Amino acid sequence: IWSVAEATDLYANYARGQRAPQASDLYRLQSLQVAGQVEEETLDSVEIGARGNALDGRLVYDVAAYWMEKENFFFRDSDGLNVPDGATEHKGVEASTAFELTPALTVSGSASWSDQTYAFDRITGSGTETIRDGNEIDTAPEWLANVSLDWQATDVIKLSLNVDHVGEYFVDPANTTTYPGHTVLGARGAWALSETTELFLIVRNLTDEKYADRADLAFGNERYFPGEPLNATLGMRKTF
Repeated sequence: IWSVAEATDLYANYARGQRAPQASDLYRLQSLQVAGQVEEETLDSVEIGARGNALDGRLVYDVAAYWMEKENFFFRDSDGLNVPDGATEHKGVEASTAFELTPALTVSGSASWSDQTYAFDRITGSGTETIRDGNEIDTAPEWLANVSLDWQATDVIKLSLNVDHVGEYFVDPANTTTYPGHTVLGARGAWALSETTELFLIVRNLTDEKYADRADLAFGNERYFPGEPLNATLGMRKTF
């Protein structure tokens, strides 16, 4: 970390993670496989970024770019065979910020762009499950973002409106089918009844958007795990 100014830091980080093979990976071999193929799964990552504040502290930010490479990625393919030597590459940019518009009104949010790809070839009997070097990793959106507007209406009432966005992504390793992504609105209100008691209301999916928490391709068919429809939660929180 390098403090280049009173309110600005530059930082860099290198990390390596390793996962030892599970017992089932080592001993529950499939046909056409031999012992001794499975090695430690490793992930190397490099990150650089800047963080700080500006405008007399009203603006706070953190921006980072990263690159990662995973080797010996272990998984089961659509033919039922263990793959011990998969590889993936990941790179992207992430940013988060909060800005005080007025003493009572604050807007905050975060966004990320990523390019996550397979870095090896794996031919299978299913065309939609065949992996080619350079294919986008399935169910990995290129864009993710959220924005929140918070208003301290009175000393005891706080209201907020939030937007969550998930971008388009491929639902299969062969990159033949996509999920278009979605944008969902939500709201929250809180009323401090006392210093130790708060009444709150959370409303999710204000526009009753039809969307999927996750989408993929299974047995040649598109499969969706539905997100919540319009719903609300009323609750009370008390501290002792």
